Amino acid sequence: FSGQKPLDSILREMPEFWQRLPVRFFLKNLDFNDTKALIQFRLERVGIQEDIFTNDAFDGIYNYSEGCPRIICSVADLCLVIGFAKGMRRIGFVEVSTACRDMESSGDGFHYYAYIKSQQYNLFQDPEEIEKPTTGKPVTAPKTVKKSLKEGKKSVTAQSSKQILDIHSVSCPKCAEANPKGQKFCSKCDSPLYRKCPVCSSLIDTVSNVCPVCKADIVVEKNKLLDRLMHELADYDVLAEGTSVWLEAKGIELLNNERIIVIFPKGNALSGGPIASSTSRLRSSPKEACDFILTDERLILSIRNQPVFSELCRIDSCMLIDTGKFLGRRHVLMVSFNSDMYRITLPFGSRKNKSIMNSISSFIRQVMLK
Repeated sequence: FSGQKPLDSILREMPEFWQRLPVRFFLKNLDFNDTKALIQFRLERVGIQEDIFTNDAFDGIYNYSEGCPRIICSVADLCLVIGFAKGMRRIGFVEVSTACRDMESSGDGFHYYAYIKSQQYNLFQDPEEIEKPTTGKPVTAPKTVKKSLKEGKKSVTAQSSKQILDIHSVSCPKCAEANPKGQKFCSKCDSPLYRKCPVCSSLIDTVSNVCPVCKADIVVEKNKLLDRLMHELADYDVLAEGTSVWLEAKGIELLNNERIIVIFPKGNALSGGPIASSTSRLRSSPKEACDFILTDERLILSIRNQPVFSELCRIDSCMLIDTGKFLGRRHVLMVSFNSDMYRITLPFGSRKNKSIMNSISSFIRQVMLK
């Protein structure tokens, strides 16, 4: 009866049998550390030395399985299949969430196996080693993948250090909709399918915190980028401690945990402020005074007290141009979003304008996906 704990209640109703069992011993479910150790041990047994699962992944597997060894192994195994199908080098929380959802579903998760089969196992040219990318070290296939491919005898070619595997669809981490490769936003729920690594600009999933290309910690590097930009623009923060009052007066609400980087308020009779004009296929607007707000999530322009904004990742283009004028507002920030092109100038001298706008445009380009 080893491993059949549900039989306990049935056997207890059979005293003549229960009384003849000399040994009654029940194993408790594993704790978090044992869950992590179990997965690592099974990986080591097949020759894996690198850290495939992130700490978030271990935490997700433990919470879902509640320490049951069979469920731990099943979810971890499915995570490897999902990661393989998506071309991931590491298993993060998004892969664990997908695996857990598939474990609870009535067959929807089979599309990962269908994907592999549809590729006719054309996934690794050599189970021992993928073709060397243009730069960096050779990318070696995990032995768990090698073993699963030996029957199929086939392969994928790594095109470059930023494109390790060639896949034909990307699953949305929010709604699990399958989207064509190269599409930046989900066609069903419009959620971002990727985000940019602040170090190497590689596109990675929206949940994993480690870049699969340069191994940078995305959260740490993004915070460094924000802190550096806020330090560069600190001297131009005219609102100081009055930011929250100013935002409330303007009717602008911040998102949860949204951080203000800089605000350039609209000018008045005593001092100038930002000026913006917009152009679209159907109309163009004259130059008008505006409020300029940059956060870690959005760019917000308040024109005639009517805010227009865009998430930074959805901005279509951002560039700094030189109008050729020798005096005044020589440099212009060109930002395109929501089918409109905005020309923005700041109330500073030419050199200062260029420095500020260059910092802002560089930051936006490191975040935008298009």
